[in-house]
Amino acid sequence: MHPLTTEPTRSSIDDTKRRAPEALKTRDRAVTAEDYENLALQVSTDIKKTRCLVPRLQEQDLAPFWKAGDPWTFGGLIRAAGNVHVIIVSDLGHQEARPVPPPELLREVQQELDRKRGPDGAAPRHRAALPAGAGQRPGRGLE
Repeated sequence: MHPLTTEPTRSSIDDTKRRAPEALKTRDRAVTAEDYENLALQVSTDIKKTRCLVPRLQEQDLAPFWKAGDPWTFGGLIRAAGNVHVIIVSDLGHQEARPVPPPELLREVQQELDRKRGPDGAAPRHRAALPAGAGQRPGRGLE
């Protein structure tokens, strides 16, 4: 007879231990920046690290570039109210000098975050961000 389940590997046990606290914290919803980071991390074991950039406004005028209260727009990311940007670093091994997540992984993360957004039904705009020149143009989504 064959066992119904396979023996868990050490890496799967370690991965479960690493991800379990985040799963308990988020309660399966994306509300805070930490929720977005943790939920994105849970999408795939190919994701090594995540970072959520929340809305941020300019604090003072710097004419002619911006006025106090304008959203930050550094790197083509518009950090206005309602926007959430999740940075994904994939685990492609040590041979990859600049790990760029594949577009399929970014779409999977975005779809998962869409399903888990806040309890008030608000639909924050978010996208998984890549380093400049890696599959997207500044100010645009994935290509």
